[in-house]
Amino acid sequence: MGQLLHGDALTSNHVISRESQAIVVLDIIAPILLMIGIKLGTAANASLLGNSEIVATTLITFGLCKMTREYNVSKKTAQEAGRENK
Repeated sequence: MGQLLHGDALTSNHVISRESQAIVVLDIIAPILLMIGIKLGTAANASLLGNSEIVATTLITFGLCKMTREYNVSKKTAQEAGRENK
């Protein structure tokens, strides 16, 4: 599911989830695309890009948090059902 990290500060017990990896990659790509859009567009488009970036980031974060929460709830429910069957 995740990639194991090796280093002085981290032990083999630390695993980075796919969601965390995606967030890091998107945090690198998003500003690059924003700067390209600002360079190629007009002042009005640049203003819209800046404002829409905030809204898009909020919506994406909300969606990821909701998906993670639903996954954790379903996982917990499955674990509880497994305990009841024993």
